[in-house]
Amino acid sequence: MSRDEDDLDFDQLMAEEGARRIGRSGARPPARPALPAHGAPPRAPGAQRGPDPRVADLVQELRAARASALEQDARLAELSARLAAVESERDGALARIAPLEHEIRIAKLR
Repeated sequence: MSRDEDDLDFDQLMAEEGARRIGRSGARPPARPALPAHGAPPRAPGAQRGPDPRVADLVQELRAARASALEQDARLAELSARLAAVESERDGALARIAPLEHEIRIAKLR
C-alpha cells in the first residue's frame, strides 16, 4: 500500500470516527479556531515548526493496530473455518451412530 493510500485510509478512518461521534452525541464538534491574522506575532524562539511529531507517532501506532486487527481477523476466520469443519465431522459421525444405537436398543428389548 502506498503512502498516499495510507493517508487516504487514515483520512477516511478519521472521518468515520467523527461521524460516529456526531451520531452518538447528536451535536456537532466545536468549530476549529480561526487562524491567526496576518499580523500575528512571530513564534517564540525554539518553537516547533511543521507537523507535530506526536501526530506522526500516533498515526504509526494506529496503522500498527489496524494491521494487528487485520491479522487477528484473518486468524479468527481461519479458526472459524476449522471449527465448522470439526462440527460438520461430528455431525456426520453422530448421524452414522444414531442407526446403530437404535439397533442396539431393539436388540436389548428382544
